[in-house]
Amino acid sequence: MPTPQLLTSTVFRLGVLGARWEDAFARSIDHEGVRPKHVAILALLREGVPRSQQDLAETMGVGPSLVVALATELETSGAIVRERDARDRRRQQLRLTPTGESLLERCEAAMSGLDNVVAEGLGDRAADLDGALAALEEIQRPSPQPAPGADRSAGGVSPSHPNRI
Repeated sequence: MPTPQLLTSTVFRLGVLGARWEDAFARSIDHEGVRPKHVAILALLREGVPRSQQDLAETMGVGPSLVVALATELETSGAIVRERDARDRRRQQLRLTPTGESLLERCEAAMSGLDNVVAEGLGDRAADLDGALAALEEIQRPSPQPAPGADRSAGGVSPSHPNRI
């Protein structure tokens, strides 16, 4: 019996592999009490500039309510602080704390360990993967276009937000 085309699709395979590696990362940081999206918020806040919850949601390609929930958990643990935006009192700005920086460093060490597993498994082909990933990121930078034959008015599917984390 032939393998169904979907199962050999590049995009499908990338999605499955991405989910598996994200799950491996989640297991490696579970003892820290955080999940990968928590770590994404911490990493985005490391830039040192307070960011609004809305800005983080757009950058991560997730709903604002998810960022609010994740931020509440991070604030409770002392990893971030929420501050009112001086220019717009309705907006919450998030800032990384020293506790959050330390947590992020431990999570990065866990990710580095997984990166080493991938690099060791690929051997000499690791550089090829880096080049391919860079090319895939570049493909996702422009505004997504509907798939050929997809009718947007009929709920056609297009790629995710180009900066999704």
